[in-house]
Amino acid sequence: MAKLKYEFLARYYQVNGLPLRARLFGRYRALSRVGSATAPLSTWAMRSAPVRWALDRFVGIDQRRTLPPFARPNFLQWWQSRSRAVAQSRRRGTALDDRRTSRGAVALFADTFMIYNYPDIGRAAVEVLERLGYDVELAPAICCGRTMISKGMLGEAREMARRNVQAMLPLLARRLPIIGCEPSCLLTFRDEVPDLVSGGDAQGVARSVFLIDEFLASEHRRHPLPLAGGQGRRVLVHGHCHQKALAGTSSLLHVLEAGGFAAQMVDAGCCGIAGSFGFEKEHYGISMAIGERGLLPAVRRLPADAPVVAMGVSCRQQILHGTGRRPLHLVELLAQTLTSGNAGTGTNAG
Repeated sequence: MAKLKYEFLARYYQVNGLPLRARLFGRYRALSRVGSATAPLSTWAMRSAPVRWALDRFVGIDQRRTLPPFARPNFLQWWQSRSRAVAQSRRRGTALDDRRTSRGAVALFADTFMIYNYPDIGRAAVEVLERLGYDVELAPAICCGRTMISKGMLGEAREMARRNVQAMLPLLARRLPIIGCEPSCLLTFRDEVPDLVSGGDAQGVARSVFLIDEFLASEHRRHPLPLAGGQGRRVLVHGHCHQKALAGTSSLLHVLEAGGFAAQMVDAGCCGIAGSFGFEKEHYGISMAIGERGLLPAVRRLPADAPVVAMGVSCRQQILHGTGRRPLHLVELLAQTLTSGNAGTGTNAG
């Protein structure tokens, strides 16, 4: 169905032109780069009443929605600064490494949202992987093209896919697993990229990418990882639509249970926001109605000290918008547990 949609949009926009709103959402990475460079002023401006009114009136982005914050420094800047500090420590012989076992190298794919909006998730992913014994390096930070595909901008998405495949060939040659945190971005390499780029290289990339829960679950089944620390605490889990369709949620539940959490999957389908759908003025009502069918009431019934875990950025935005509670990504919860030795009380209160 998704492929039918983007093929239709591509042909429709070729004839009728690409609307401004589709252009803005499709090129979200470029906008985020500017927003991050000018943060926090950009976040304040985008959330101000006059700008929200103008976006609602002239672009069709519902003013009741809160756009994601822009972060400065962004994740790549943090990584570069950290890498320099680690290199200096090693030269001085003062580097500390509390890992008991080296489990090999992995490549972390930094998606647009991780880089420019939520770098805390990237930092948590690095911390979790390193504490578990992995040597983390970054995969080439090229946009996956998801937002372009969703808006029918297939020419630009195809070029982005080609660039990604070529850039990742050295990782394939080294047989490194490529790990991602955002389902909609990471799974683009598994689902759409082989359709956009013919040949075995694209298929090789598709076979080498893993959501972080998939990777950790697979590793834990082969050689148990020191994940315990949840102390039986209840966790409410919502699965992202891309994740449920292409990867499943069994790995996510496995990792949480291995971490000592009592994981409960929400009996709900889509969160309702569906990428840019829930931000679009004409879809806001149905977006919230879908969320109210199961997900949002389940979150409201949850005790205040029980975390909500959602892998997808859109899902977390919808939960925060609809309930006032801040959900956690899996890696944020694991980082809390691995750092403190227990899961603490969480940070879900909005």
